[in-house]
Amino acid sequence: MTQHERAHRTKVPCGAVLTAPGREWNVEDSGKKKVLIVDDELIITMIVKMIPERNSFLALVAKTGTEAVHLASTDMGIDLVLMDIKLGPDMDGAEFTRAILSKRDLPIVFQSSHT
Repeated sequence: MTQHERAHRTKVPCGAVLTAPGREWNVEDSGKKKVLIVDDELIITMIVKMIPERNSFLALVAKTGTEAVHLASTDMGIDLVLMDIKLGPDMDGAEFTRAILSKRDLPIVFQSSHT
């Protein structure tokens, strides 16, 4: 199994807050702006999450569109979504956008690691 395959199979729970080892976030008390990162590629997610974290944002992660819709619908503290446009068989970025914008107004930035 390649390094890419191993990383892709690593499980990241829905809504997980990815931080550096030894750092813990208290989401309710942090007062930080929240960014929801939606990507099915763990390596890409880890790279993308560094940008908001370095700028004092809290980074939440969803691996599927369904997880992202659930998080964005239930956590009104999410301020921005960084969305992979091609997510896999579950739901793509455009479908997520239609689903979430029908429920709430939320800025969504599309991204892709594919050229």
